[in-house]
Amino acid sequence: LKVRIHLVRQINFHILQTFIPSIFFVILGYTSLFLPAEAVPGRVALGMLTFLALTTMSSSVKKSLPQVSYMTYMDIWIITCLLFVFSTNMLSIIEIVMLKSGKGQRGAKLNKISKIIIPILFVVFNAVYWPVILMEYGTDKTKAVH
Repeated sequence: LKVRIHLVRQINFHILQTFIPSIFFVILGYTSLFLPAEAVPGRVALGMLTFLALTTMSSSVKKSLPQVSYMTYMDIWIITCLLFVFSTNMLSIIEIVMLKSGKGQRGAKLNKISKIIIPILFVVFNAVYWPVILMEYGTDKTKAVH
């Protein structure tokens, strides 16, 4: 006797509930670099709120997925988004510290470079991530995007 159960996870749900909102959180965190370095409360609040919102969303997503002992594509996505938001927060803090310590020129230069590098890295990550995940999803619809 042989029993075969075929389960399929729909990727559309995760695109709408996880991927698109997390992209918005990364973009929102990135916009803190466009606030003046003197606007410390605004920068810190925006950075921390986006990080906390992404962390909360991550917890919610993890609860809705089956527990597995290996790293999944969703784990890679969420960790990478958290790293981008965290990096933006750290760069913002470094710029503020540089401004307060009289190294405002260096902080402004760091900010200018960050405004260019962060979106390029995020686009590169997406250019690698999505073809891999869609190829994996397309070759075997029984595999989950969890």
